Amino acid sequence: MVIDFEKIAEAHLEGFKGGQGKLDTRNYVDDKVKIMYSTLRPGASTGLHTHEGNCEIIYVVSGTATFHYDDTVEEVRQGQVHYCPMNHAHYMENLTDHDLVYLAIDVKNIDNLFQVVKEAGTFKMLDQQVNGLPFWENGV
Repeated sequence: MVIDFEKIAEAHLEGFKGGQGKLDTRNYVDDKVKIMYSTLRPGASTGLHTHEGNCEIIYVVSGTATFHYDDTVEEVRQGQVHYCPMNHAHYMENLTDHDLVYLAIDVKNIDNLFQVVKEAGTFKMLDQQVNGLPFWENGV
């Protein structure tokens, strides 16, 4: 399945989840996952929120994000991923003078993540575990 964000209407939000500044986003949503291709403008932030019952994976396409994750602050740059596990809290800021572009994936529950990956057909689950979760390898 191809998701073409150019064909999804862009929403222009102010103060996303209680944060400050502008966020532009194109979102794909179904019953298993929410996938967001977004731009956080310079000086903007998202509000602090907890991922109850889901997790979030954020891949930085361009720019640098400053994440406040539980009790730590970390910078995530282009090509890196921030992961917020289920029942953890975070928010992000764009402390730079240029746009932060990212792809965020909110998985509604961990079983859905495994189902989405299985349906993609390019990964296979191994008998190993990492942090108590099944380990996947690229089957291509």
